[in-house]
Amino acid sequence: MAGGRPVVALSPIAYAKPGHWPTPNRALYDRYVQQLALALSCLCRRGYFVVVVCSSLGDDESVIPDLLEHLDEETKNSLDEHTYFPTVKTWRDLVAVLRDVDSLIASRLHGTILGFVSRTPTVAISFDPKVDWVMEDLHQTDYLLHFQDFTAKDVLEAFERMKLRKDAIRKQIASYRQEIFSTHICARQYDILAGLALRHHQSRN
Repeated sequence: MAGGRPVVALSPIAYAKPGHWPTPNRALYDRYVQQLALALSCLCRRGYFVVVVCSSLGDDESVIPDLLEHLDEETKNSLDEHTYFPTVKTWRDLVAVLRDVDSLIASRLHGTILGFVSRTPTVAISFDPKVDWVMEDLHQTDYLLHFQDFTAKDVLEAFERMKLRKDAIRKQIASYRQEIFSTHICARQYDILAGLALRHHQSRN
């Protein structure tokens, strides 16, 4: 399907979209869609194949028609040649997609984390400090952009930087994963959360 082209997964977010976000901001949302659509068109023209997926069903899926509407005419007319919209119903479906792509553009926290779980180099368009923290923890801030002021040019430049360090980034992500699991951090966090849940349950009885 991609025909040997590098494959990018694009995972949009409904942040600030009226009717889909608790604190709507039409101007901010429209700006995001316009810049993301421009980045998508430019990536297609540069020879990338773009897979559009949502890490949160429902609200984020509503962004896709808005995104397509803002594409330039050239991209709209050749959309089937350059893009794919797989069916994603579970996080496992999303991980399966992300394992088969070369890079990811994401905004949601869990979308960004699942990208790294899949060992996929990720450009994060962050809407919240928690996304910043993930990128900082994995030493990926060179590919961290922000919802309020990012531009399509920023996305493309991040991809150029990423392309030069793709193998090093994958090794960095793999090393971080190994460190997490070897030190049993995940298990300790689970024990802490389970303990808190148990105490909460006991306090109600």
